[in-house]
Amino acid sequence: MSVFKFIEKRKAGIVSCLFLSFSSIAQNNHDQWQFDHTLSEAYQYSIALQISRSNDLLDSYSNKQHYGWLYLSHINDVIDIFINEDETKFREFEDHTDQRLEKLRNAPESPFKAFYMAEIKLHKSFLHLKFGEELSAAWNFRQAYRLIKKNIKEYPGFIYNKKPAGLQHILIGSAPEKHQWLLNLLGFEGSVDSGLEELQTFSNSNTVYSLETDVLLAFIYSYLMQDHQCGLEIIAKYKDSLQSNLLLNYALTSILIKNSQSEEALRELENFRHKSHISFPFTDYQKGTILLQKGEYNRSIRAFRKFLSNHNGMNYIKDALYKTGINYWMLDNAARTNEFFSQAEARGQSLTEADKYAVHALNQPLSDKNILKLRLFTDGGYYDEARLTVSKIKGTSFANEKDRVEFNYRQARLYDKTGKTLQAIGLYKNTILESGDKGWYFAPNSALQLGYYYETGDNLQKAKEYFELALSYKNHPYKNSIDNKAKAALARLKDK
Repeated sequence: MSVFKFIEKRKAGIVSCLFLSFSSIAQNNHDQWQFDHTLSEAYQYSIALQISRSNDLLDSYSNKQHYGWLYLSHINDVIDIFINEDETKFREFEDHTDQRLEKLRNAPESPFKAFYMAEIKLHKSFLHLKFGEELSAAWNFRQAYRLIKKNIKEYPGFIYNKKPAGLQHILIGSAPEKHQWLLNLLGFEGSVDSGLEELQTFSNSNTVYSLETDVLLAFIYSYLMQDHQCGLEIIAKYKDSLQSNLLLNYALTSILIKNSQSEEALRELENFRHKSHISFPFTDYQKGTILLQKGEYNRSIRAFRKFLSNHNGMNYIKDALYKTGINYWMLDNAARTNEFFSQAEARGQSLTEADKYAVHALNQPLSDKNILKLRLFTDGGYYDEARLTVSKIKGTSFANEKDRVEFNYRQARLYDKTGKTLQAIGLYKNTILESGDKGWYFAPNSALQLGYYYETGDNLQKAKEYFELALSYKNHPYKNSIDNKAKAALARLKDK
């Protein structure tokens, strides 16, 4: 039974539980916690990434002892730090957060109390990860997990529990295999399906947080479940708000890029940049990536340079410098290529998947230029250019074994994305066979794609074999990402 059919069957029961639960909570207690009209308006500005307008409303708000005011002040700090990656602000945020949590600990009992505290702990966890502090991130995640688990026990009909619980269960269920023993030791339980069910139920409850939850679901479906169309359909529910809500616009752009619709993403991105009321350097990084895919190398260089000039953080620095070097390599400027490759080795950090791949690529021989063009055109959805590139490569000799195997893989990706499934399958299988035990990611991703194909065709045993094969590869640059997707797929197969 699918997650969504299960939700529909349970909906009536959930509504009944909600009514019974809420009737037992005093209304005057709720008034200290729930958003009133002004706080709701401030929150809408927050999730539209218009932080200054939200803060203006919070600054003029008369009751700064309201726990919703405290939570929104926290939210705005989190968004600011996520966007700008300012470490000084992050250290100040740590102090502010301790004070906010202390105030919540001393607050009167309410189901919102643990909800706000768990949300704050989760956000702290994500920020600690962003700044490379994994132990602190794990500690805050554990505290958030325990808070919301206790709240579910005490207030089982409180719908807001599903927001942090759903996200936690997805993260636990999709964690890499090497971390599962630790999660089990710490008492964490959860699966991707249960988390999706909880988030979908919460979204359908039409709270003030529904849009935020839907954006989260869209990213999960696109990036974790590889169901880009579902992600786009979720965002399309808010088509009337796309021009005014920058979070929606950013989500749409990111998923379009992931779905090899880079030309459409570029149009949305320029619209986003035109309407944005805040500095968001990451859009220059996205623009640079699209223009590199498109083959507009000089424009791509300018976009990456703008990102590097305005971005204060350490993430995506290595990848932006590496891609700038690739642009120069495509322009036959070896000196500038080496200059930016050297900078990529020395600067930034390798916490994001993009930065990790840049580090890996810098330690590998460069691919044949036409093979790299084939990859970039295919990733961006520029399929006519990709087909022309294939015709240029065929009949040529390869400099090394990696180029030969990669050409098979790149053709498979092109055929897969353009609906020529049978040709893609043969090339995926050939890629697996010829890769052997090399540390390239071509074989594990080929196995993953074959798993999706057999799952769609209801050959579930074959799908399971290929997802397990994808998990079996130990050392490659996309290990965490491919493992997460394969694990999510295997969990999904259990319900079929």
